[in-house]
Amino acid sequence: FYHEIVLETTREGEEIDLATLYRAIKLWKQNPVIGGKSSIGFGKIKIEYEFPKKVSDKPYLEFIEKNRDRIKEVLDKLRDRL
Repeated sequence: FYHEIVLETTREGEEIDLATLYRAIKLWKQNPVIGGKSSIGFGKIKIEYEFPKKVSDKPYLEFIEKNRDRIKEVLDKLRDRL
């Protein structure tokens, strides 16, 4: 099947938004499956995306590193509520 992803963003957020999407796809390519029973070979797909311009996951990784403590705080609060 074929599909596309449309990323709606702002000029101010475009770099980090593209970097985040790029990182997600990069990680997905490491285990390119959808659905269940992937352990017996089901759901394997070929992932091919074209980005509108050159993009890297570096801005995403830098954001995560810079905001690590705040992100952990938010995740801890969420865990406490579950």
